[in-house]
Amino acid sequence: MASEMPQGSGDLHLELTVPCDERFSALLSDVSRRMAAYVGYADADAVAATVVEASAGLLTRNPPAGYTSLDLTFAARGRDMEILLRYRRRRRSGRSTPSDIRERLCGCGEGGAPVDAMRQVMAGVECGCEDGVEFCRMTRRLPDAPA
Repeated sequence: MASEMPQGSGDLHLELTVPCDERFSALLSDVSRRMAAYVGYADADAVAATVVEASAGLLTRNPPAGYTSLDLTFAARGRDMEILLRYRRRRRSGRSTPSDIRERLCGCGEGGAPVDAMRQVMAGVECGCEDGVEFCRMTRRLPDAPA
């Protein structure tokens, strides 16, 4: 694991899809920590914790009903890092339902909303739905990137 991105390495892009199963929580955390450390973040553990928080309970013993998998995309391009989580569900007929993920991340429970803690580590946090798939996109300036 390098403390900074090697010179001339260009853009970095990693995609990972895991089923909604608690056995994959440690993998998601480890991959996130290693990727954050590789591009030079001193707080790689905090970045990994933010990704686990953004998994919205999908990788626990009892994931929310209807969810099947979680896609993680980690990209470092130019001066920015983007982490995108997409929450896959079984296809349903009929009307769409409101975003359960947005409610889980933005709803206030004990200790505040998870998104509040995520914003302490990441510069941008956006939750939404695109092409029928819920997502959470987190962004942050790469270390040593000019403002």
